[in-house]
Amino acid sequence: MRNKIFYTSFFLLSFFLLSSCGKAIEGDLIISNINIIDVETGKIDSGMDLIIIKDRIMSIVPHRKKLTYNAETIVDGTGKFLIPGLWDMHVHLSMIGKESIPLFVLNGVTGVRDMGGNWSELEEWRALGNLTEQNVYPKIKTAGPILESPQFYNLLQQILGPSYTNDRIAISSIEQAHIVVDSLSKMGADLIKVRTVKSQEIFKAIAAACKKNNIPFTGHIDQNIGIEFAIENKMQTIEHDLFLQSLSMDEKGLNKTLQTITDGRLNFTPTLLATYNSRLRSKDELIQLANDTLNRKTEFREYLSPKLIENWNIQLKIQALETPMKWDSLIIPLRSFAKSIAGKTTVLSGTDCGVPGIIPGKGLHQELKMLVEEMGLSNLQALQASTINAVRNLELQNEYGLVKSLYRADLLILNENPLEDISSSSNIFSIIRNGTILDQNEIKTRYNNLAADVRSSNEYYTPEILNHLREVLDNMNSGSK
Repeated sequence: MRNKIFYTSFFLLSFFLLSSCGKAIEGDLIISNINIIDVETGKIDSGMDLIIIKDRIMSIVPHRKKLTYNAETIVDGTGKFLIPGLWDMHVHLSMIGKESIPLFVLNGVTGVRDMGGNWSELEEWRALGNLTEQNVYPKIKTAGPILESPQFYNLLQQILGPSYTNDRIAISSIEQAHIVVDSLSKMGADLIKVRTVKSQEIFKAIAAACKKNNIPFTGHIDQNIGIEFAIENKMQTIEHDLFLQSLSMDEKGLNKTLQTITDGRLNFTPTLLATYNSRLRSKDELIQLANDTLNRKTEFREYLSPKLIENWNIQLKIQALETPMKWDSLIIPLRSFAKSIAGKTTVLSGTDCGVPGIIPGKGLHQELKMLVEEMGLSNLQALQASTINAVRNLELQNEYGLVKSLYRADLLILNENPLEDISSSSNIFSIIRNGTILDQNEIKTRYNNLAADVRSSNEYYTPEILNHLREVLDNMNSGSK
C-alpha cells in the first residue's frame, strides 16, 4: 500500500510540475539536454531533460531552451550520453576487502552480485548498500557462504587454515543439504552458491531445498554433476567459460548439451577476464602487480586493500602448485563452446573480482570489451548484460536497469556513445548513485581518501591466511628434501 501511495504521489507531482506553464521545473538534480540510451532497444532519445528527486528519476522531458530550472544541482548534458548504472554479476567482496568496495561506484558499477563470502561482513555491507542516503557502496545481492564438497573443504582447511573456510560450508549428506539451505534462506541470503559439490544426489537435494525456499541457486558445475543434470535441476545461472567436460564430447554430445541449455533458458556469466588473468596472463606480471607497493605497475595499486592483495598472493601461490596445462591451445575449443552457449542463453557480465589482477569496478569495463571481441556480442548486447539482463536475473527490473521515470537514479553520464564503441563505457563524465552526482572533482577526492584508508589499513593488517599457507609450503618443501 505504501508503495502504491509513493508512486501515485510521484506521478501527480510530476504531472503538476511539468504542466505548470511559466513555472520553474524543480528537482534535487536536473540533467539537461542529454542523450538517453534505451538499453532495451538501442534507441537514443536526444536532447532530453532528466529531473531527479531524492533517489528517483521523477520525469524525463524534451529539452526546451526557454524552460526554467530550479534545482540544487543542474548538469549540462549537451553532447553526453546517459545509461543506467552497471552491474558486476560475479564478485567476491570478502576477498576484495572493505576499503576497496568503493572502487565499484567510482568506476560506474552501482550494483554487484556477490558469489560467496563471509556472511557477517556481507550482511553488513549489503545493509550499507541498500541505504538510499549513501552513494559510496553499490547495491549488493549476495549468496553468503559457498557450498563445497567435504573433500575440497578439508583440503582448504589443511592448506589455508580454519579461518579461510569461515565463508564455506561442506555438504556431506542429503539431510544436511536441506538444513543448510533452509538456514541460509532464513538468514536472508539472496541466492545459493554451489562450487565443488560432486554428488548428484546432494546436488539434487540442494536444488530441491532451494525450490522449497523459493531461493535461486547458481555456481559451478562439477564434471560428476554434468551440465544437463544441473539444468534439469533448475540451476538458474552457470558461471565461467571453462567447461572442461566439453573437451571429451563428440559433436552429437555437444549439440545435445546445447539443446538442453536452450530449453533451460539459463543465464550465463562467462567471466572472461577471470579466465584471462588466471590462465593466460603472465604469472610474473601478476606477482609484480601484487607486490608493487610503489605503484609503478598501475595507477590503481594504491587503492587495493591489504585483504585483496593477500588473496591475490594466496591464489598465485596455489596456482603455482597446479599441474601445468596448455591453456593457450585449450582455450580455443573451450571458448568456442562458451561462445555457442552465449548464443543460446541470456548473458550476464561478471568479472570474478577477487581473482589476481582484476581491479574492482574497472574490471567490468574490460569484461564488456571482451564480451564484444571474444563472445561476439554487439555493443548493445554487452550493455544489456550489465544492465537489464542483470537486474532481471535479480528480480530488480522494476527499479533498476533502465533510464525511466520512477526508477532508481543510479546512472552514468558518458562522454561518448558506447553503442558505437563499448570501450566508451569507461569514459565517464559523472556518476549518479542514489540521486547524488559524483563529478570528476568528487571522484578524484574519493580516490585520494580511499588511498589514505588503504595506507592506514596496511599499517596494522596481518595476512594470517597467507602466512599459514607459506608455513604449509615451507613444510612441504622441507619434507621433500
